[in-house]
Amino acid sequence: MSKQAKHITLFIIGVFIPVSVILIYINGDYPFVGHDYSYFIPRMIDIIAHYKHNGLSIQWFTPTFGGGLPAFSNPQHTQFFIPQIISLVVNPWLAILFSIAIITVVGYYFCYKFITNILNFDWKIAIIGSIFFISNGFYLQHLAAGHLTFLPFPLITLAFYLIFSKKTVWLNGMSLGIVLAGMLFSGGVHILITFALAYIMIFPLIILMYPSKINLKNSIYISVIGLITSLLLSSGKLFAVNSFVSHFPRDYFYFNLPYKIDSYLVAFIGFIFQFIGVPLFVFPSRYLTPENISISDILRTIVNRNHSFWELDVSITFPQIAFLYLGIRGIFLKVINTIKNDVNKLVRKTVLIVFLLISVWFSFEFTVGYGILFNITRKLPIINAITVRPRYAAAFLFPLLIICLKPVNKCLYNKSILTKRRFGFIYLITLCSFFLNFLIPYKLQERTFNLNLAMDSYYHVKNNEKLQITKIGKIEEIKTFTEGASSLLPYEAIFGYGLETFAAETIEGPITLTDGEFLNMTNPYSLVYSEDHSFKRFTKDQYQMMNIFSSYKQPDWNIPNTQIVLNYIGWITLISIIAYLTYNFVHKKFIAKV
Repeated sequence: MSKQAKHITLFIIGVFIPVSVILIYINGDYPFVGHDYSYFIPRMIDIIAHYKHNGLSIQWFTPTFGGGLPAFSNPQHTQFFIPQIISLVVNPWLAILFSIAIITVVGYYFCYKFITNILNFDWKIAIIGSIFFISNGFYLQHLAAGHLTFLPFPLITLAFYLIFSKKTVWLNGMSLGIVLAGMLFSGGVHILITFALAYIMIFPLIILMYPSKINLKNSIYISVIGLITSLLLSSGKLFAVNSFVSHFPRDYFYFNLPYKIDSYLVAFIGFIFQFIGVPLFVFPSRYLTPENISISDILRTIVNRNHSFWELDVSITFPQIAFLYLGIRGIFLKVINTIKNDVNKLVRKTVLIVFLLISVWFSFEFTVGYGILFNITRKLPIINAITVRPRYAAAFLFPLLIICLKPVNKCLYNKSILTKRRFGFIYLITLCSFFLNFLIPYKLQERTFNLNLAMDSYYHVKNNEKLQITKIGKIEEIKTFTEGASSLLPYEAIFGYGLETFAAETIEGPITLTDGEFLNMTNPYSLVYSEDHSFKRFTKDQYQMMNIFSSYKQPDWNIPNTQIVLNYIGWITLISIIAYLTYNFVHKKFIAKV
């Protein structure tokens, strides 16, 4: 086998095995899958029903859930993300599996490109580093639990590749804008926050560790262009979401704990164990502890957070733990050596070092929900609505990978037979380490959603020309399509995990029930664009409008001009970017060669 063939083979196996582990793991109790798929798959089917009756148009509102609710203005609306697009061809579950495979491969590929093209490491180091990145518990456990809005997580490697790439600034900036807007339209608000936290750590870290590898000025320009482009692309979505969710604040009580070193220490130990807890305790919890004590109980106790397992696990593989130790140790030794021999060199980098430390500390406090910087920022918009914080430990995954690369390179630097054997050993152990997740009991993801019911609903929608909501009922959301009913109580976290702010006036029974003035279905327009933002029902005079709406068609909603204009701005921006990218490609490939 030639060197190139060997290289390609190892590259493909390096992504094939982690992707296979992810897909097999989330299907481990098939047809029962993670509980939160009970939220996303019904909404994917709902959009299929919308397309069937309205063509390729925006789904402003839906009659299927909660007696009538906003759709486009919901931040977790699934209409414009990859699984929904693929579901036009295959059933929703296959669309989800294909999307997981595609996005993971893309993330792996651009992690490889980042390590080779930007940091100029050898292909062997790049393969190991890319496997490190995609083989983490954060991505696996959230997908297993059914958190489909976490699907774009691997794409942060694409975002960082675009930011630090030495190609055309405008080209990279606009491409970055599409990536960020795509995350937002995929419901990936959590991933955008994770990316933002990683961004403020990565910038000073890259400059300090690899100063000759990047063009700082270009990277800043690309970041600014990307941010502006993403805001233009998603301006309509942002306006709609704000118009809806700003009237349903999720105000949660925070304890103003005193700043004590022992409290910080407990938080720090718990934070560290989010990354190493599974590799260290999965064997003992499986074979040595009592049956009523699981890896989830152990991790929850150490992290000191009463969250579900999938919110705590951000585990990395055994080899990465080892190289991370060597990387951090190397940084400390280098700092000590610089202080001894050339303290002026350290002083010149003081601003970067301080910025890095503040960024790391802020991200740490943001994750553990405790500390001085956390209390300063916790009341800011968006941040004040975040309730589950341990998941943001994932912001450290890419910076930790960057720290690992130099020790890996040192281990695999020369081309001796011993080095080749080392590479083979690290490669195999890294891939095998990801299989440890199969020792984690499937029950920890609450795999209670039955895909057989989902397939019944999917084929019902696909094979029936006319769909109609005729009643409101206490019903599982996946059964709404086959029974022609809208769920009385929706599964919708916007209204609180216990539906604390859900105040619909609908009752069980036909939607035509009336109290003399109002019918038995919520007019969802009132939740987004009206002045009082209340759960108003359709009036008797709006019977025809309700009938159209309950037939999965979109009546004349009288959408505000501001919303329409912002949507046009998004479309014009997208068309302009596509035209620019097309021109750039044609010019580079054909015209420039003439």
